[in-house]
Amino acid sequence: MEENNTESAKSEQMPKWKKRTIRWGSIAVVIFLCLLFIPGIIVQHVVPPIASEILKVKVEIGSAFINIFDGAVRIKNMKIHNPEGYTAPYAFELGHFYIDLKMFTLASSKIEIADIIIEDMHATLEMKLNTNNLEDISKSLKKDEEDKTAKEMTEKDTDKSDKEPPKMVIRHFKIAESDFTMLKVPWPIPSMELTDVGDGRPITEFAEVVYDAILNCVTEAAKTVGTGVENIGKSINDAAKSTGKAVDEAGKALNKAGKSIKNIFSK
Repeated sequence: MEENNTESAKSEQMPKWKKRTIRWGSIAVVIFLCLLFIPGIIVQHVVPPIASEILKVKVEIGSAFINIFDGAVRIKNMKIHNPEGYTAPYAFELGHFYIDLKMFTLASSKIEIADIIIEDMHATLEMKLNTNNLEDISKSLKKDEEDKTAKEMTEKDTDKSDKEPPKMVIRHFKIAESDFTMLKVPWPIPSMELTDVGDGRPITEFAEVVYDAILNCVTEAAKTVGTGVENIGKSINDAAKSTGKAVDEAGKALNKAGKSIKNIFSK
């Protein structure tokens, strides 16, 4: 009881300016934390439906963080589902998706993105006749962009006052060493780095530019696998000349499979 009275007395003796400093300092800390974490919560709930609409497949996000002071965006466990008609649940699983936006360019005619870094990416490639799941997503994305462009052109004809959207450039784009699954077998994807990606493209085409870079990374790896399978087939064919018809047929099958894989991604 005496201790409580002592604390109360000390509180009453504290200068008013010090009380105000503590109170407003606490409020400032709360506001600062809200500015740090609330945007991430917003991204976590707003981005998936927008991304799903753009890609025409379901998109999920595990968590997101935005630093509004330096333009850093970190997204963890992004999952891009497969289009209908494919068996695997996901086309892509991105463990870490990092974007570093140059904030001072937001008011300019060209928005600059200093970095996009993707780590721990797992892709699943399923092939159908003359197409595959990753290409199908790309086709839907491009069709959506074409429809938007046509609509914008029509609107420009009716309203000459509309300004064109700002351009963009991604100064550094990196996909760290990852992997993809094809024919139910995991295959490696070497690390890839690009500079000045999408330079001069409208910022409205950001999703298409990023997806094309990711798709190119996977398809180049798939072509390499196709070449490897084709070469194995040739080796077996050469060996079959002295070992028999069964081995010869197996070699031809692998050779054909390798060429098929390469042909799909050479169009």
